Amino acid sequence: MRLFRKMLLEVMPTAICMTVLGSLILTISCYMVYTNTSIYYPIEIWIEGCGWMDFFLPLITVAPFSYTLYMKRKDNYLMYVSVRMDTKKYIHATILAGMLTVGLSVFFIYFLSLIISIKCIYHGADFENKYILNYIFGFMQAEHPIAFGFIWCLWKGYVASLFTWFGYRLSLYISNVFLVSILPFLYCMAENMCLSLLGKPELSLTTTYVLNRLSPKVMHIWNYGFGIITYFISVAIIMWIIKRKRGIHYET
Repeated sequence: MRLFRKMLLEVMPTAICMTVLGSLILTISCYMVYTNTSIYYPIEIWIEGCGWMDFFLPLITVAPFSYTLYMKRKDNYLMYVSVRMDTKKYIHATILAGMLTVGLSVFFIYFLSLIISIKCIYHGADFENKYILNYIFGFMQAEHPIAFGFIWCLWKGYVASLFTWFGYRLSLYISNVFLVSILPFLYCMAENMCLSLLGKPELSLTTTYVLNRLSPKVMHIWNYGFGIITYFISVAIIMWIIKRKRGIHYET
């Protein structure tokens, strides 16, 4: 537990900076959407404003955090750690601390911007268009946007922590920090493109955390879990290939 707290304190400054900057930029984005887009429901401001951050989420949640573990491995710091404690425990504590702080940071970024969008930016609209009610949890989105947003932001935080987890694992085996930072992002882009070409974008990992991304006709509750399952399987295969190629093994 002491080691875990130490790792939390190590990544906390980065997480706080990301939360403050992310919340500010996302709030500005929501305001720009409100001034340039027809809005029928308060939550629409937030949904549209989050588009660019949703796109870059795999990059934002990996690059600032996996870099630290990458440098510890590159500088042989993990070898010195093994003299004082179990390296496996140290790596696990680092990854868990990073996943937790990223998950909470992403939750606060999105949820704070949602509250500001609804309470401060939104000033009323015509509710003639009822399309949002056709989505899963559409009634909650329309009538209880903050309660729904709280739950959805927790889910976004969880998915974001999985990106961080992938980045940390890559940092233990890949010698190029640029590849470590960008591979989770490239995975999401490649997976999304392949499934779109196959006519099954609803099965994409992107669909699991981008709200109302597709038409209500193709969306089902299980779509939000399918992308996670394939993500775990894909990461396991990718890491197996990298471990065999690199020949360097860290228990994770």
